[in-house]
Amino acid sequence: MPIDIGELHLDFIRSPGYDDFDNWTTIARKVIASGWLQETIEHLNLSWRMTARMMAVDVPTLRAWVTGKQTPTTQSLAKIYVFWREIERIFDQYPEEFWENIMPIRHLCRIQGRPESYVLKDCEDGELHCHDLGLLGVWVDASEQEMERWRRAQESDRRKVKS
Repeated sequence: MPIDIGELHLDFIRSPGYDDFDNWTTIARKVIASGWLQETIEHLNLSWRMTARMMAVDVPTLRAWVTGKQTPTTQSLAKIYVFWREIERIFDQYPEEFWENIMPIRHLCRIQGRPESYVLKDCEDGELHCHDLGLLGVWVDASEQEMERWRRAQESDRRKVKS
């Protein structure tokens, strides 16, 4: 089950870690300034919409942060920090090769033209390997052909954004 960034964000604000304001705001600002966020979106072949949804913000806001056209508020910095922390935790759990042939379940459903419930049933039946990646949701093993179709679709989306 995907983790709700809104809940994580509220938990973080209520935690003692929130009091270390200088530390986490510095990290959140570096996440934006260093290009980490943009690189992560591209590395995982995430769409802007999917990333914005995970961060509980709208797409124009996310793009404005990444391009430097808007400075995140303190509340937004907390969301960025929590997002970074969760993604890093997920990255630490899996080797680099793990990411080569998996994709979000919703993308596989779109490629195959099948409802998510059917694909999840395939996972339950052992016909497909699914991975619950917390904040990133459920990802599935995919064929090379499916991966190529997904990469092309994501690249096309990125070109539309730049235009």
